[in-house]
Amino acid sequence: MSKHFDNNCYLKPPLISIRNANSAYLITDPYLFNIIVQKHLLTTKLKSIFGVINLYRHPQFPEQTIFAGPAPGSALTAIAIETLIYSGINEIIQIGTCGDLTGNRNLGDILIPSKSISVDGIALTYSKNTNLFYPSKEHLDCFESKINAESSIVASTDAIFLETFIRLQEIIELGADSIEMESAASFCVSSLREVNCSSIHLVSDRLEKNKIISGFSRKNFRTKCFSFLETITQSPFLLQ
Repeated sequence: MSKHFDNNCYLKPPLISIRNANSAYLITDPYLFNIIVQKHLLTTKLKSIFGVINLYRHPQFPEQTIFAGPAPGSALTAIAIETLIYSGINEIIQIGTCGDLTGNRNLGDILIPSKSISVDGIALTYSKNTNLFYPSKEHLDCFESKINAESSIVASTDAIFLETFIRLQEIIELGADSIEMESAASFCVSSLREVNCSSIHLVSDRLEKNKIISGFSRKNFRTKCFSFLETITQSPFLLQ
């Protein structure tokens, strides 16, 4: 159980039995998590968090790493991360999809955020003094030699049905080159609890001349997602 939880709070996260596991992949995007389930990449299911976020053991390294998901949006991500940390996890890699705001990236490209600009409510509730949140430097240093990816400054939003092209331009002017829903929550909650956390994103959409190009219905995008997910479920935790 983590020592960083305030005893004055009347609610605590559920305590989940994870044996000796100390690291977790949190796969926030339901699309990605469904690929894992449908392709049977993970086979040992544990209890779920509030019946929504499923937990699985790593098939080859069950004592070290667990997988959790899906947890779309900042609120579910915060709940998942709080629960994982409370149960003893101290290294978290959040994996999700994002939209490219530059128009120069391909669907399925891998991005690793170096910073998240929060335009959501959860992150700003956890930290009222800033809207900028950062991943673990230790994670970023480790990823350099293990993942062929591009660095990104990501904007995290939780009002996807209010986004307009004007709003996206405003977000670009804040300095963001990609957009998603979970990184700010992941980074700020983990920082508060003094746990290492980072994100890896696959580009699922791209902004191109006031038009959104989506990869979710494209076979080659699904193939790229499967290839990446197969890699991480067939190998030791990326930080080991």
